[in-house]
Amino acid sequence: MIDTMSKSRNVEKAKEVFNTMKKRRFVPDIKSYTIMLEGWGQEQNLLRLNVVYREMRDEGFELDVVTYDIIIIAHCKERKYEALELFREMEAKNFKPTPQSIKTVLIRSLTSDSLSTLKRSNFPPKFKTSL
Repeated sequence: MIDTMSKSRNVEKAKEVFNTMKKRRFVPDIKSYTIMLEGWGQEQNLLRLNVVYREMRDEGFELDVVTYDIIIIAHCKERKYEALELFREMEAKNFKPTPQSIKTVLIRSLTSDSLSTLKRSNFPPKFKTSL
């Protein structure tokens, strides 16, 4: 239900349903949090995205490569330095960046050391982009 609302760009309603479910003792899983992160990311609402991110971490969930991608891409679109910090955090946890996250970081060129960070991640350049 929250997935459908979020994908139809009705993230505020998805948030209401998500919160109602939690009040009724529904315990959100990582997929539920990821759906909310993706919705706020698509809306380019970093404030709400970061609230969900902190709540997720407070509940003891660790990010996986999918959630890292969502958060990194959202921060890149807003040209926030946190994207590069998250990219480094993902790299430190030995997660392999996806072509989409690498492409987004490259395109947005957040800092002068973006390329060297990507190079250190040892991501093989075996994919094509529209660059």
